[in-house]
Amino acid sequence: MSPYGLTHATTFPNNLLIVDAYSRHSKIYGLGHKSSSAVIGALKKFQADHSFLRDLGYMDTEKIHVDSGGEFDSNTFAEHCIKEGIKLVLAAPKKQCQNHLAERTWQALSSIARSLLVHARLPDTFWYQALCYATSIFNVLPVRGLKSQEEIPATPHELFYGSKPFIQSFRCLVALALLSAGPQTNKVVENKLNVE
Repeated sequence: MSPYGLTHATTFPNNLLIVDAYSRHSKIYGLGHKSSSAVIGALKKFQADHSFLRDLGYMDTEKIHVDSGGEFDSNTFAEHCIKEGIKLVLAAPKKQCQNHLAERTWQALSSIARSLLVHARLPDTFWYQALCYATSIFNVLPVRGLKSQEEIPATPHELFYGSKPFIQSFRCLVALALLSAGPQTNKVVENKLNVE
């Protein structure tokens, strides 16, 4: 059983980071196992989650640039890409710099997620939740080099969706609540927020 009420559906040993090359908009998907079928499932979920963008004419996955992991280097994944009309570009082994966009985004997301966990005093079992929340934060922050059509600094969310981000819904990862257990004793109980 997972600690703190985490279920199998909310803890993942592996993650798939998808980064849009134009806007740097990022999305994290948890993978139960590191396989081609899990990656294909996450890609299909990404396309389903963003299907409304296809109607606008600019959500077309033309090329996927990935590292040379076994889940991307398999025949199953290559056949899926051919069937979907996606050009698959594999980075050379031990050459992470060839996948610089995803690697740099991963560094930023990991740093934000680590900071969230430290600030909330949570264990690493909440890594996936912190990573999802860090992705939401990253997508609404201005990124150096990103500019809108008017040549003003823009956020990944703004370039990806075409609208300003709504940031009023952001809260602390964990909130503390003071509960009265009786007239003389008070207990501080951690209220875990659902960050998905």
